[in-house]
Amino acid sequence: MSDGLVHNQLVLYASPVKNPRAFLGTLPTTLVPKDDKSRNTDAEQKDLRIAWQYKKYLGENKQHNEERDGNIEYCNEFDLRKPIEKYLITGNRVECFSLLDCSNLVGFCDSWSKFISQFPKY
Repeated sequence: MSDGLVHNQLVLYASPVKNPRAFLGTLPTTLVPKDDKSRNTDAEQKDLRIAWQYKKYLGENKQHNEERDGNIEYCNEFDLRKPIEKYLITGNRVECFSLLDCSNLVGFCDSWSKFISQFPKY
């Protein structure tokens, strides 16, 4: 779920608790890499040959993703010790639904349909 929130995907969370949105605050935040003091210098990096030119292709994909998504870099590493930032869970692309509010799943289906209909079809 954190991955979807970070990358601005539609997130619908249904739960049998009274306040399902409270759970979103327990999701992990993205991992911020620390500067690694043991990294090689630029001169050493130039001499390093990477099989199949992975570095070249990763650079091209990064540029393409930044153009498509704005400034958001792809991230799939999360820090389980820290909660996700509040602004990521308060957007209009997140819907929380308590299953306690309905006696059957018809209410949930109506809520889900209304939420999904707000967004363009891909």
